[in-house]
This record gives sequence, C-alpha cells and structure tokens, in this order.
Amino acid sequence: MLGLVSVLLAACASRAGSPAAVPTAQLERTTPEGPLAFVDTIAFVSDAPGKYEIYVRSGASEPVRLTESPGDEGFPVWSPDGTRIAFGRREADGTIDVWVMDADGGSQRRVYDSGSVFLEGIAWHPNGEIIYVGRGYFDGPGNMALRVVAVSAEGPETQSPPWVERLWDIHFTYSHPAVTEVGKRIAFAHYEGYAMPFRRDIYAGDLAQDGMSVRHIVQLTEEEGGDLSPAWSHDGTAIAWSHETANNSGNYDIWVMNADGSGKRQVTSAPGEESDPVWSSDGQAIIYCSDESGVLQLYMRYAWGDEEILQLTADEATHRNPSLKPQL
Repeated sequence: MLGLVSVLLAACASRAGSPAAVPTAQLERTTPEGPLAFVDTIAFVSDAPGKYEIYVRSGASEPVRLTESPGDEGFPVWSPDGTRIAFGRREADGTIDVWVMDADGGSQRRVYDSGSVFLEGIAWHPNGEIIYVGRGYFDGPGNMALRVVAVSAEGPETQSPPWVERLWDIHFTYSHPAVTEVGKRIAFAHYEGYAMPFRRDIYAGDLAQDGMSVRHIVQLTEEEGGDLSPAWSHDGTAIAWSHETANNSGNYDIWVMNADGSGKRQVTSAPGEESDPVWSSDGQAIIYCSDESGVLQLYMRYAWGDEEILQLTADEATHRNPSLKPQL
C-alpha cells in the first residue's frame, strides 16, 4: 500500500514468541455485557476504486468517500477536535507528503513536503497544532531509517521539521507514533539495527510541554517477534498493539496491556494478519484489520472479555488504517 504501510501485520494465537498473558482478573477491567454494536465514526482507507482512497463511516451508514487524487492515500488520523483529518498522499514523483483536510473532505492542503518515499504512521498532538510523522530517511547505501518528526499542522509545506529529539539515535529507528491527551504521552515502535530481522518493541514516554522532545522513555514490550502500531485507550490507561509471534513470520495478533506495560492480554488469534488497532469510544472494544477472509477487512472485538466478533466490512476490496473520530 503506497509504501505508507510497509510493515503490515498478522498473526495467530498461543505460538512461540507471544507475550505472557495474565488472567483477565488481574487487569481489573469489567467484562462487557450485551452484543457488540458499532456506533462510532471512523476514517479508513479502501482500494475499492482501484487505488487507496479515504472513506468515513458513521455507525451503520454507508461509507462516504472523501478523497480522489492520482496517488494513493493512507494513514488518515482525526484531529483532537474531530474537525480535520491528516493523511499521507503519494505524489507524482513517488514521495509521500502529509496533507490535512476538513472532516467532510473539503479544503485539502499539503502541510509537509516530506521528500521521502516512505512513511509509517501519523499522529496529532492534543493541541491540534503539531503532527507527528514516521518519516523515512536514507542513512547510506542500502540503509533506510525511520524518524519521528514534528511538523506544523498549518504548514507551510516546505517546513523543515524539528526532531522529537529523544527519539533519535544513529543505531535505532522509530515509527508508528501514537499520542494520548491524558498526561501528554507518546508511544511508538522502536526498531534496533539496520539488518533484518529487526528487534522491534513498543516504548512510551512523556512529551515536553511544547511537544518537541520526549522524556522518561520506558520499554513496554520485550518478547521475541515484532511489536508495532501502538494505540492508546481514550483514558490513557491502556495500549493496544500488534504483536508478531516470531521474527519475519508475518503472523500478528492484537494484544492489549496497561499503560505501564503490565497485564498483557491477547485479544485476537486468527492465523494471518491482524493489525492497525484503534479503541472504540467507550473503551470496551478494538477495531482492527484482519485478512482471515482472504483480504484485509475491518472487524470489531471486545478488548477485555467476550470473544464475539463483529465484521464491519465484507467485500472484495482491501480496508485498513482505521481511525476513530473523537467524541467531544
């Protein structure tokens, strides 16, 4: 998918390399009651038109297409106030830039000319003024690194972004930024080294008041395999993420844990790719992608209990990158 999602995820349960699950009772979460119901508004991408475009769906209504451009789109993310969507767009020269549009698809404008052919993740700062981007850089012949950079949500498109400084080290690369308003914390995927297989784990830290640096960084995962795509619960107390059961296996499951890395619990277990988790507005369920039907579709499942699965899309197109519109 346009190079925007180069490391998409998948999995099956109870395999070597899985995090050590703990009994649900230790998580101090209530078991949901009643059937699953999708009542939120999400943005996502679909290749139904023959290329990846951004759609919005509210509850049981039909999806509404927001973009139509020559290049693919990916990683739509709602602004904290729900009035805008940031996303990546493949340009004619092959690079992927960051764009922002209104919630109805209007006023599309490029805010960051990345100059990079590789992008992996977008997130907003709670102030709505800063966008964090997992941007690719060439660090020498054959070497590609990812850095999380902070750019202005207003542009100009030629801005030279400052680093989120603490996330940089010559031997490491970072992607998939996710920010929670509670405590102004950032989580991200951390890749160690340049050669495959990478060591990939989830880390989290505290954003400085200006959003330009990160302090008190802690490692939250350390199991065999890869950990990607962290997503904060809306109250900032839990993180969902995608865990690869063994390096380069291509098998990922959705897991959840407390914000300090404790209480790890497996949510999904189908063979294949299960990826891109986001939390429902009530904090009870996870919306995610899975290819168990043969092509990536959107599903919903309780995070802390009941194994009921609600399939949100069911067609021949590929659907991915769900993002939940904030409820204010």
